Amino acid sequence: MITEDTIVSMSEEIKTFCVRLFPRSWSVTHTSFEIAELEMNRNKIVFGKAHHCGKIQISNIYVGTDCYSALKSTLIHEFSHLIVGLKENHNSRFKRIFEYLSDKAEMDTAAILKDHDVLRGKANAIKPCTLQLWMVFQNGDTEFVGNYQKRSKKYTAYDPSVRNLQYKGKLIDRFYYTESPTNDSSQSIQQ
Repeated sequence: MITEDTIVSMSEEIKTFCVRLFPRSWSVTHTSFEIAELEMNRNKIVFGKAHHCGKIQISNIYVGTDCYSALKSTLIHEFSHLIVGLKENHNSRFKRIFEYLSDKAEMDTAAILKDHDVLRGKANAIKPCTLQLWMVFQNGDTEFVGNYQKRSKKYTAYDPSVRNLQYKGKLIDRFYYTESPTNDSSQSIQQ
């Protein structure tokens, strides 16, 4: 079972791993050895967050679970932000660094996805999802995305002329929300 001590210990391991692979100055902290602060928070939606000062926040939702793969992936994700700089967001440079670190850490994608399902289930037990997100493709097909607790501007303000997203090779035209018929986050409805 993961404890807060486990999270701190794994954070130090990932930090050492990242410093070994990227020993030069990091974009956020100017020197890799200033990254020292790890903070726990109670966020049930965002599992990790990196800050300009070099601090990383990790959700305490991991505590009491066996979601080691997801925790490791989240820490690598946040350290990747510190390496490339937060202004880079999730651009191609960030993705290259994250994928490189994930490969070197021999991350198991299937285990990460399974862990994320467990964490979402735990989060939903605390605060059930009341919305379903759907995507509509340019060819008119509709597909279920997932259950959510609140609407996101990322989807409500989606403009395909600005940001052309694809899923399974099909261009997404728009997103929309519906009320969930049930609070069971494992339910997957296809139209």
